[in-house]
Amino acid sequence: MWAMKTVLLITLLILASLNIVYEKTLGHEETSSHDEKVFTAQLNYGYILQVKVHPYKPPDMPSDLTLNFMVGLMLNNETVEHITYSANITDKTGKVLKEINEVHSHHGMLEFNYTFPSKDKYYLIVEVVSIGMENPIRNVGKASFILYIGIPEETATTIQTTQTETSSVIIPYGLSYIIIAAVVALAVVAVLFLVKKK
Repeated sequence: MWAMKTVLLITLLILASLNIVYEKTLGHEETSSHDEKVFTAQLNYGYILQVKVHPYKPPDMPSDLTLNFMVGLMLNNETVEHITYSANITDKTGKVLKEINEVHSHHGMLEFNYTFPSKDKYYLIVEVVSIGMENPIRNVGKASFILYIGIPEETATTIQTTQTETSSVIIPYGLSYIIIAAVVALAVVAVLFLVKKK
């Protein structure tokens, strides 16, 4: 009986510590600061795509529905330089409203403004075409972000990445930690069970 209480206590401690680490270091896939929102998506090779949208505070929007987008690629919390990006803004039917084709940034950041035609749900699709100038790294990935322009956000949003023409939904960091904690708890139970048998 004490073994089960110990396992339960260890599991709760692991979950609590992982949640603290998650909140302090990894943050959320989407974070907000007043009227700026930061979207992130994990791409191939450990790169993280980061998109800052300003001003973004659905359902409140500027009267002209114009937003500023700042796109960057991160690796080990550092901005990566010499990135070639492509980006599209589409409406909810998939019609391309703005297209940016293979723009190279020496400092690694892509910044642009867009005025949306009306209040609705839109998608920002960003592809990292390549990294570097000589022998560039390719197949880094693509991510799609949902934008709610002048309308309330839906409660369940997902960030999808495309890796070499396939699409997958990223498991949020918090859920990954819960899965890891469950596996650790099961391992502890198995060890305690084997020790008790001897």
